[in-house]
This record gives sequence, C-alpha cells and structure tokens, in this order.
Amino acid sequence: PRSTLSSSSAASAVYKGQTLIYAQDYLKSIDSCLKEKDIVCEVGSGSGLLSALINEKKKTTNILIDIPDVLLTAISLIFTLFPNKVFLLPNEIKELSLPINFNQYDFIFLTPDMTHYVQNESVKLGINTQSFMEMDMIEVDNYLNYFEKIILDKGYFFCSNSCLLYTSPSPRDKRQ
Repeated sequence: PRSTLSSSSAASAVYKGQTLIYAQDYLKSIDSCLKEKDIVCEVGSGSGLLSALINEKKKTTNILIDIPDVLLTAISLIFTLFPNKVFLLPNEIKELSLPINFNQYDFIFLTPDMTHYVQNESVKLGINTQSFMEMDMIEVDNYLNYFEKIILDKGYFFCSNSCLLYTSPSPRDKRQ
C-alpha cells in the first residue's frame, strides 16, 4: 500500500521565505524512500529546487508539473544548475510516440493539461509542497486522485502545505 509522508505546518512556518532550507529539510524526510532511477512527480513544483536536490542526490527521473509561467522559472533554474542533464520540455512531448519512456530523461516539464502523459502506477514518489494551499478544493481533490493513479502500489506521497482558516467570507469565495 502507498504511504503518505508529511511535514508539520510548524516546520513550514519556520522556513517561510527560505526555499533552500525547507527543500533540504524535505529531502531529509524523503531520502530513505528513493533509490537511483526512481520516478518522482512534483505537482506545483515552483522554482524546481526540491526536484533539483532530489535528482542531484538520488539520480532520479523528475517530472515537474506547474502552470506555464512558473514552469519557466523551474526550467531556467534547472537548465542553469544541470546543463548536461537530459530534459523533456512541454513543446517536445507531442512529437514523441506514446507511451513516453520517462526513464530516458532526468527532468520532464509538464503543464497541468499534460498530466495524462504520466502512466498509471509509474511514479515512486509524488510530491506537493506549498501549492495545494493556493488551489481551489476541487483542484486539490483532482490532484490527490491523480497521485492515487500514478503512484506505484509500494510508492509514497509527500505533502507539506499550510491551511488558512477564514472567519468571514474570503475574496476567493466571490469568484465567478
């Protein structure tokens, strides 16, 4: 059965604004779950720093999923840190025959509309840190179901997010 790992919200609060420090802390939490060539999928990857650290230490294949504007940040950082790694970019996916052999890449960058390219039960570790809290509950639920499909039976899910409690209606509640 799949296992869920989590980081305390207290720890998250301590690292607010210190991306490198919390990424290193998260890596310590998940280190024992991974071995070389495992596939890791991070939804809401932001800068891509956590996936970069995981790949550097464990030599994994890392799938990063984020909205296009943010994904550009991750692509820029990871290209700079690892110029000799093998990358698959969103615009290159449609040229490949299915199913895609992700094991031949070090980093795969996908936008949310491309999640279907990841095969069911192919991922050893699914990750979400600090982005579920920015999504609507329906979107979070969809991603949780997505992780349930793509993570191996003996795989793991790591999640660290803060919760905000509203005592009055939020401006977000007024969206159309």
